[in-house]
Amino acid sequence: MPKVLESGLPFFAPFTGAQLSRIAGARNVFNIRASYADEADKAVQHLATIGIRRIAVVYQNNAFGKEVFDSARQAIAEAKLPAALNATVENDSSDAASAAAKLAEGNPEAVLIGLAGKPALEFVKAFRPLRKGVTLYALSVLGTSANIKALGPDAIGMAVSQVVPLPTNTIVPVVREFQQALKTLGAATEASHLALEGYINARVFIEALQRAGRNPTRAAFIDATWSLKKWDLGGFEINASTPERNASRFVELTLVTRDGRFMR
Repeated sequence: MPKVLESGLPFFAPFTGAQLSRIAGARNVFNIRASYADEADKAVQHLATIGIRRIAVVYQNNAFGKEVFDSARQAIAEAKLPAALNATVENDSSDAASAAAKLAEGNPEAVLIGLAGKPALEFVKAFRPLRKGVTLYALSVLGTSANIKALGPDAIGMAVSQVVPLPTNTIVPVVREFQQALKTLGAATEASHLALEGYINARVFIEALQRAGRNPTRAAFIDATWSLKKWDLGGFEINASTPERNASRFVELTLVTRDGRFMR
């Protein structure tokens, strides 16, 4: 990131929710997707709304995991819920089973997962047999078809936050346009959340490029991105405010079905 800031080159739509890429004054960095903090906050708000009080948080022992935990802890405090039972998992997932045992012993009503990759998979597989009735809440980083397939039956009933709409929900205009684009191209691409996010990012990029004028410069393009205020991309709002905030705050919760698909 320091080299990106130093270069002044436009860094458009980083595929991350980390605060590291949301830096005050960094106008050449344009974040679209909701942050990890937004996702954690959405999960906690939902749990508080449905009457869940005992929330546990498992998080990776790195910057990503600590950011998720700090955001969840703040959201839990704001919801006036008891402090979260928590456990960490190392990047090599060697302690995933012990983290699962620790949280299971605390008898939580829900577990928020601030893990990615192998640590997430190993934790879920270890926790499921211990507390089958507890709903697991994962962030969008876990919500890929490959991860859901790897988890198999253990993924069923898991809640996953998503930063774009359900890619099969054609009631949303931008989703309908996305589906039509896939059909027109005859593309074999799966209509996934990741594919829809890429489509949305491309649409936003094109809009900014058009606003930059017939002979766009680097500065004109950057200015154009920040002119996208309350721009409705067919049911998905882009509202560029300041570099430390993402242009989209969209987060919705989905559930993994028995056939490994997502539903709202």
